[in-house]
Amino acid sequence: NTYNNALVLLTDGKGALSPRDIAAANPNMTAVFPIVIGEKGDMPCLTMLADLNYGFITTIGPADNFIEITDNFFKKIRQPMMKDVILEYGKDDIRDLIRSQVPALYAGSYTYITGRYDTPSISPFSIAGVSATGAAHYDFMLDFTPDTTRKPMMAYIWAKDRIDALERERSEEHTS
Repeated sequence: NTYNNALVLLTDGKGALSPRDIAAANPNMTAVFPIVIGEKGDMPCLTMLADLNYGFITTIGPADNFIEITDNFFKKIRQPMMKDVILEYGKDDIRDLIRSQVPALYAGSYTYITGRYDTPSISPFSIAGVSATGAAHYDFMLDFTPDTTRKPMMAYIWAKDRIDALERERSEEHTS
């Protein structure tokens, strides 16, 4: 019960897989973890594959230490800190969320979600799921800043994520 279904995909970064087709054929929420070996390949498509299928992407370049990177990768996914993750926002006006699927949280890795909102406020945020010791639930307060002058980088991060998401969709259209 503390483990997650996982599929490790070793690839050179090329392929004609449709991330949306794989997500549609993935009712057991199996996490797909592409490991790209060599030159970059089709990173938008592989990133979308990981995002839609509960995983994350790992790259191993020609000068990288293969054993170190794969060892760190398997340490991360061996046992998730929390699986079957549910995120709840205390705001009704949140929209345009990017990377909103977070089925598992892994030790030593990070995740973030970007989005837009209409009304500035401090609002509750809850994260729940199953940990090694059973059900877990955590509550936080999030500061939805009234404008981007206090934290201008946030607008750029969302814009970059949105452009990347559009690029992934465009890339998938060419592989379908």
